[in-house]
Amino acid sequence: MIAWLQANAAAYGGDAHRIFVMDHSAGATHVASYLFDAGLHPKEGAGIAGAILVSGFYELTPENLAPNVTAYFGTDQAEFARRSPITHVKESKVPLFIAMAEYDPPFLEVPSLDLATRLCVRDGKCPRLAWLKGHNHISELASVNTKDEKLSGQVLDFIRTIR
Repeated sequence: MIAWLQANAAAYGGDAHRIFVMDHSAGATHVASYLFDAGLHPKEGAGIAGAILVSGFYELTPENLAPNVTAYFGTDQAEFARRSPITHVKESKVPLFIAMAEYDPPFLEVPSLDLATRLCVRDGKCPRLAWLKGHNHISELASVNTKDEKLSGQVLDFIRTIR
């Protein structure tokens, strides 16, 4: 997908060097997997200018197994670390914005905070992090393109600041 965006950006009025990827929930997990695991890149580097991860799931442990989680990561505990995006943070320096909702379940909030912490340690500075007061796992994304700019306003600001 990224290669297609790079090859076709100009035809749609875009800039192949300013591609940002954003997703929510399971999609944020997919983006994080792609972003952090260099083995998933079709060529050197992720090929994006920045990423926005909203309420994703970034680390598989025996304590947080659920059918939807094992459907993505598998059930082989020996593979959990290798398959968890959070264990690959050293493989990408792509600018990152992490967001989560006040009423997200803890199994999403804790990995989001852990991911931010690991990036703080890695870089000596923390990534942009948003805690969306008053929002739940669905309303945070449903607020985009409404008067509530708790998420969308910060996303636009993040994109504008990345050069």
